[in-house]
Amino acid sequence: MFICSGGDDGDDEVSKYIIGAAIEVHRELGGPDLLETLYEEALCQELVSHGLNVQRQYAVEVEYKGRALKKRLVLDLLVEHKVVVEVNLWKSIIHFTKRSF
Repeated sequence: MFICSGGDDGDDEVSKYIIGAAIEVHRELGGPDLLETLYEEALCQELVSHGLNVQRQYAVEVEYKGRALKKRLVLDLLVEHKVVVEVNLWKSIIHFTKRSF
């Protein structure tokens, strides 16, 4: 799982909910033997059950030299309009990164 946020203090609280929800999903569904989309859907449901606003497969326009590209960047989850979660299944590595947009 990759989490990227804008960097304010409220993001830390949201990130804690996300990490807790990811752990719960992993406990419930097991290891990385299912499709990523199943983990993504379960994580989305878990976050929504905690009252968080979650958008799945959120498309973001990308500009190059002032012009919009035709292809969009698609985020797995956008939580609370500020924290990006990319669901990746790895055998033993969880990558956590915080960046400013």
